[in-house]
Amino acid sequence: MATARLQPRGVARTILCLGLVPALSFSAGETPRPTVGPAAVVRGAESQLVGFPAETRTKLFDEGVLVRGQDSAREGENRNAHEAYVIFEGSPNQVYDLLMQTSRQGEFRPEVSEIREIERGEGMHVDEHRLKILFRRYVYRLEYLFHPEAWRIDWRLDDRFDNDLKAVTGYWEFYRLEDGRTLGRSGTSVQVGASVPRFLADWITRINLPKSMKNVRAWVNANALPPTSGLP
Repeated sequence: MATARLQPRGVARTILCLGLVPALSFSAGETPRPTVGPAAVVRGAESQLVGFPAETRTKLFDEGVLVRGQDSAREGENRNAHEAYVIFEGSPNQVYDLLMQTSRQGEFRPEVSEIREIERGEGMHVDEHRLKILFRRYVYRLEYLFHPEAWRIDWRLDDRFDNDLKAVTGYWEFYRLEDGRTLGRSGTSVQVGASVPRFLADWITRINLPKSMKNVRAWVNANALPPTSGLP
C-alpha cells in the first residue's frame, strides 16, 4: 500500500546529485518537483559544447570529468544546480546499456548499502535505495524512465513510498563524439528536510561530487568495449 510522503520540518535544505551519484548543497525555500519531459532528440556532442571556452573544453577532454556549479546555472534554474559532463570510452549505446542497469550502482557508489528492484514495466522500473553517508542512513525509491531511442535516462522520486527524501529528479543524456566515444551530460536535484546537517552537505559537495563522477566514469570504462570495436 502506498504511504504518504514525509513532509519536511523547518527550512528546506537541498541535496544536489549529478547523475546517479549524490552530492549535497543548500538553498532557501522549496523548489517544486519538475515534470520529466519527453526524450531529447539524439544528436552529436558538439551541440552540448557550444559556448564552452577553449580552456574548459581542454579541461574536460584532459580530465574526463567537468562539474559546473551555480555560477554557470541558466536563468530561472535553481541557483545551486550543478551539471556534470563526462567523457566515456565506450559508444553511446554501450554507456546507455550500462547505466540503465541501475541495480549495479553499488559497484561505484560506496555510500550505497543496498539497491532493491521494486517494480518493472515497459520503459521503466522502480528501485529502493538504502544509503549510508557518514553516520546517517537514508531510504527512498526512485522511478527510472528509459528512452533508448534518445540515449536518455530520467529518474524521479516514487512518491507512493514514505521516502526519507522530499523530492528527486534527474537525468543522463549521451552524445556521440567524433572518435566514437561518448559525452555524458547529467544533473539531479534532490530536496530533503532540515535534519540533514550542514557539515554533511559541505563534505559531499566540495569533496565527494567530482570523485563520484570519476567513479562512474571508471566503472563504465572498465565495462565498455573500445569504440574501435565498431559498435554504435
